[in-house]
Amino acid sequence: MKRKKKPFQVKSIVIGEGLPKVCMPLVGKTPEELLAGVQEVKALCPDIIEWRADYFQQVMDEDALLTMAKQLRTELPDMPLLFTLRDVSEGGFTKIPQDVRANLIRQVIASGNIDLVDIELEAVKNGLDSLVSFAKERGVGVILSNHFFTRTPSQEELVDILREEQNHGADIAKLAVMPNSSEDVLTLLNATNQMDTQYAEIPLITMSMGQLGICSRICGGVFGSALTFGAGKNISAPGQIGVQELRRCLQQVHGEVGLN
Repeated sequence: MKRKKKPFQVKSIVIGEGLPKVCMPLVGKTPEELLAGVQEVKALCPDIIEWRADYFQQVMDEDALLTMAKQLRTELPDMPLLFTLRDVSEGGFTKIPQDVRANLIRQVIASGNIDLVDIELEAVKNGLDSLVSFAKERGVGVILSNHFFTRTPSQEELVDILREEQNHGADIAKLAVMPNSSEDVLTLLNATNQMDTQYAEIPLITMSMGQLGICSRICGGVFGSALTFGAGKNISAPGQIGVQELRRCLQQVHGEVGLN
C-alpha cells in the first residue's frame, strides 16, 4: 500500500498526482541553440523543461547566465522551468569550482526566473546546504539528486539515499543509476517501490539509465516515480526517449493501472 505523499505543485503542474510528468532537457551551448530548443519545446509540449546550464558555453559569465534565464522565462512564461548546473564530477558538462557554482545557482534562484532547482546530494553535504533554504525562501522548489553513471548500488543503499535526500529538505527526491544487468533494473524499481510504500513523504523521480533501463522510464510510475525525462532533438542522459513517444507509452501503461 502506498504512503500518503504530499505532491508538489509548480505552476499548473502537480508532480506526484496522475500520470508521471514528462520533463524535456534543453542542452544548447549558445543562446541561439537554446532558443531553437525553445521552439521545439513549444511544438512537443512537455510538462516541464530542464535547462542544463552546464552545457551553456557562457555559464561562467553571470550576466550572460541571468540574461539567458530571463529569455527562457519570457519565451515560456507558463511552463515550469527546472535549472540544473552540474559539475563534471556529477556527470555534468563543465568543470566549475564549488564556490563559483554556488554563487551562480544563488543568483539564478534570486532572479525569479526559475521554478525548480536540481542540486546533487553530495554537493549539499559538502557545503551547498544553504542553497536548499535559500531556494525555498524564494518559492523555488528543490530537487535533491544522486547519480551513479557506472553501477547500480544495492536496494538498501538506494533507499537510504532517497531517505537522506528527503531528510535534507528536498521537495522531490531523485535517483538515477546505470544498470549492468536486468537484475540492476529490478533493483532500482524495487528500491523505488520500497521508498514509495514505506518512507516517502515527497514525490520521487527514479530511473535506470541506458538501453537496459529504458523500461524504467516508461513503467516507473507503477513503482512510485512521479516524473520521467523525454528528449527532443538532443538527450542529456543515456536512454532518454522522445517526448511524444514517451507520453504515448505513459498513457498506455499508466492508464491501464489506474494512475490517471
